[in-house]
Amino acid sequence: MTQFAKVYAGALYDLALEEQLDETILQQLETLNEVFGENPQYVKLLSSPLVAKEERLQVVDRDFEGKLQPYLLNFIRILCERGEMGQFSGCTAEFRARYDAQHGITQAVAVSALPLTDAQMQALCERLQQATGKTVRLKNKVDSTVLGGIRLEMEGKQLDGTVQGRLATLQSRLSNLMM
Repeated sequence: MTQFAKVYAGALYDLALEEQLDETILQQLETLNEVFGENPQYVKLLSSPLVAKEERLQVVDRDFEGKLQPYLLNFIRILCERGEMGQFSGCTAEFRARYDAQHGITQAVAVSALPLTDAQMQALCERLQQATGKTVRLKNKVDSTVLGGIRLEMEGKQLDGTVQGRLATLQSRLSNLMM
């Protein structure tokens, strides 16, 4: 994430929090981020120096006025004016990070060989919430290279309970004993 995204999204978050619009704006940001991800040419159009700034702003107003929270619409207009719509995804991530920190939420990813069942996801999520004291948003990522077990990625840390991880730990211990 760039410094630009941190500063601009941080300013938007501070305003949203002050106005008690943080949840509304977060939902709209994430929806737009998905739409922009599916339509990268649209983002390029809104950033292109080949298109006059006034025309880009007219496109934004035409497509979003009355559909977005006004602070978010103004935020998009600022990004568009500066030719920085390519930073939108990073701004969304920074806004989400600030929201999560403010609301005691942490993101976690459980990496497994097969998709976890709803019951397994629920049980793992509950254990993580008990351990951290935070609300945990858990996602499951399937990785066919995992032979068995789960690798958990949370708060910049990785807990490896996979078969490969356990074998590597065992190998390391054996090597230390042999020396």
